[in-house]
Amino acid sequence: GGGGGGEGGEKNQKKKKKEKKANNTAAPAPAVEEGEDVCKLDIRVGHIVKAWEHPESDKLWCESIDIGEEKPRSICSGLRPFYAEASDLIGRNVLVVANLKARKMANFVSEGMVMCASSPD
Repeated sequence: GGGGGGEGGEKNQKKKKKEKKANNTAAPAPAVEEGEDVCKLDIRVGHIVKAWEHPESDKLWCESIDIGEEKPRSICSGLRPFYAEASDLIGRNVLVVANLKARKMANFVSEGMVMCASSPD
């Protein structure tokens, strides 16, 4: 069978993980190109320090999120249908995809994406 060929790859992956852990700095993440492997996403825990209604959309919040870099990121999210007030967001910890290319969302440049989940409860 072909079972022996994967061992070297596993060792290299473990080595890379150790290198990442050892180099745990909050440097800006490189952008991921479209169609690349999801494993390349840089997902970080961020803290929402400020939130305000998007001036041009009733579905979007604008947030300032601290992900450990020199300054907080400006991120736009479609959470207005789920959070009625900005105060419901401020102070929350969220997952942020940090290595996406910045893009305009209704004339607001978003420097990442907030990851969310819901349950039937």
